[in-house]
Amino acid sequence: MGGDDRDWSDDVSDAEAECVIREAMEKLGARRGGADPRNDAGWTPFVDALEVEASPATPPCVLPGFAWRGRLSIVSGPPKAGKSTAIAQAIGSRLRGEAFAGGRVAPAGPVAIVTEEPLGLLAQRLRAYGLGDGHDGAVRLTSPEDGVDRILAALARSFPEVLVIDSFTPWALAAGADSLSDPAGMRRVMDALRGVADGGAGVVVVHHGRRSDGELADSRDLSAAVDMVIGFHPVDSAGQRTALGASALRRLSYLGRWPQDSVTVEYRAARYVVDDAVAAACVDGVR
Repeated sequence: MGGDDRDWSDDVSDAEAECVIREAMEKLGARRGGADPRNDAGWTPFVDALEVEASPATPPCVLPGFAWRGRLSIVSGPPKAGKSTAIAQAIGSRLRGEAFAGGRVAPAGPVAIVTEEPLGLLAQRLRAYGLGDGHDGAVRLTSPEDGVDRILAALARSFPEVLVIDSFTPWALAAGADSLSDPAGMRRVMDALRGVADGGAGVVVVHHGRRSDGELADSRDLSAAVDMVIGFHPVDSAGQRTALGASALRRLSYLGRWPQDSVTVEYRAARYVVDDAVAAACVDGVR
């Protein structure tokens, strides 16, 4: 040291530094299975389609009615229609091995929930719908206030089978989007969620629909970015949409990359149940 504050790089010429960087890049390219594309006249970005593993026509369900492995879905419906309650019941049914919305799932990993509501209230709801003794670590809770980047890093380490974002607006704003009408910001938000799905999780985002008709707000940007759009709407006994509060029936309808029949459930004795007679009278096969 001896008072010499010279940096080691002071003794390295620009040419030597460039040579070291080039060698490092070549080694990195070799580890990735190919040379630096800029120096490889034979390099191509294309691969043979038959060498790419095809996705299943219908991906495995990981949360009945709401989430599929490796896919991104969004639930839309009027505020206070019961979307979060239905998802809590689906999680409880998943843990207890019960059917919900016509499906049954054998869990193989934890559920992670990022929520804007008080965690104690959500825990109370989950216990009411089946979370109990023996389910330690089965459901993990956090808030977007904990930082989206930190949450994404934790998800990459913990490999949940299901990720629930409830609801979307606080998550998007915490992730840096200026507003839901900010295309660049929304693209970053959805790309990050797509990355979680690409890691194998089934990701479901809860988003309040427009008050006027309950349809997905900002639908052009959001619906294009997901694999399945799930409608959650009040309906009457004939399957027609009705005003919130006018009926205890809810219809889950689907528009996505694979066929999924609609399901009608009734809120009865603090639980959503499938009523076969009601379901038969309602409009089926909504895509």
